[in-house]
Amino acid sequence: LGRECIAQRYGDFDRRSQQIELLGEDCRVAGDRFALQILIENLLRNANKYCPEGARVELCIARKGAGVELCVRDDGPGIPVNERERIFERFYRAGGDRHSSGVAGCGLGLSIVSHIADLHDARLSTDVGIDGRGLAICVFFPECRLSEEQQ
Repeated sequence: LGRECIAQRYGDFDRRSQQIELLGEDCRVAGDRFALQILIENLLRNANKYCPEGARVELCIARKGAGVELCVRDDGPGIPVNERERIFERFYRAGGDRHSSGVAGCGLGLSIVSHIADLHDARLSTDVGIDGRGLAICVFFPECRLSEEQQ
């Protein structure tokens, strides 16, 4: 699913000369495929929109303990620590309605991510992104079923 989402959005990254990379391993998560696709696409779309041209973006999927962690990391401008817990609220935009990037938005993408995570009993977290810059948004799914290749 991660590969499919990157393939669907690849043109957006290419137009902005951004590097997009899939890292990690094959993992399975019990859940609604369509909803999980929306979750990944919203995270990728935000990284693409708010990072400058030439930025790096990574989608990393890996087992973590008994679960699976999916992270989208970038080396863009990031979000101040004191605003990070609010980015999952409906209609909230870091920096306000007139975001410094000039990118139009309504503040729903990460709220949808949060709702989908809740439906899958997953936890959201934020951190700094690639090489200590930018933003990382991680979704931890508490139970992982290994793909057939891993069994």
